[in-house]
Amino acid sequence: MSNILSELEKLGVEFEQNALIKSYTTFKIGGTFNFIVFPKTVDEIKSTLEIFKNNAEEFIVFGKGSNVLVADKHINKSAIVLSKNFNKISIQGGMFIQAEAGASLQSISKFALECGFTGLEFAYGIPASLGGAIYMNAGAYGGSISEGLFASKYIDTSFRSQIILEKEHKFDYRHSIYQEMPSTCIHEGLFLLKEDNPEIIKRKMDNYMERRKKSQPLNYPSAGSVFKRPKDNFAGALIEKCGLKGFQIGGAAVSEKHAGFIINVDNATFDDVSNLIKHIKQTVLEKEDILLEEEVKYIN
Repeated sequence: MSNILSELEKLGVEFEQNALIKSYTTFKIGGTFNFIVFPKTVDEIKSTLEIFKNNAEEFIVFGKGSNVLVADKHINKSAIVLSKNFNKISIQGGMFIQAEAGASLQSISKFALECGFTGLEFAYGIPASLGGAIYMNAGAYGGSISEGLFASKYIDTSFRSQIILEKEHKFDYRHSIYQEMPSTCIHEGLFLLKEDNPEIIKRKMDNYMERRKKSQPLNYPSAGSVFKRPKDNFAGALIEKCGLKGFQIGGAAVSEKHAGFIINVDNATFDDVSNLIKHIKQTVLEKEDILLEEEVKYIN
């Protein structure tokens, strides 16, 4: 541990030791990690990964922490958080939007609006970073990251930057090739979008945001939709049909506004949420004969 500490200090990267991750997750749940690193550049990411590998330190990469449920105990690993410092967005070649992996989908969709580019309106309001969105092929309202993403870059296990183009991502519902590539780190995305009237783009974005406010519990910490969409059905509708709206275990509750969301209403713990997920899955299976599959990722 002292080796990692001295090497991170020598590198000059921003980091915290034995720090709580809960501040960097949208659920506001999570314990301490050995180190939490906040890189500003690709080189800092590469060097941090090299330090971890040389010291046999396991690590997890976080963006905005919007699709994870982290145990509220000490986790004997380190974390790299990209959303704090690694979030620049720019125009490349007059046609492409380039964004670092820690940039929020909210900021990228706003940037696209300013440039008069359409195709990312659906992402306005999704509480995720670009890296996590690519990893999960995030989507909403009929749109998904896969539709506008031209390329992404990642750091491989030899600390080199590699590129993946279009269909090479193997995008599917809530899936990308990155889920088959452990110990790598997405660091950039490149979008090729179409031009449109900014007023039309803004109307679409405002419409999606209004729909979110009406149908989603945005005033409580959550991880977004907890379950993947079952075939020919909707998880929220099934959970509501089973009478589970408002059902609560400890500080975690099924949202009254949207049953597909579990919300942190009163200092919920990892166990509160995971036990509530188990109860929901068991109830839906018994009453509807459908086994729900989690979209949220467990870190414990």
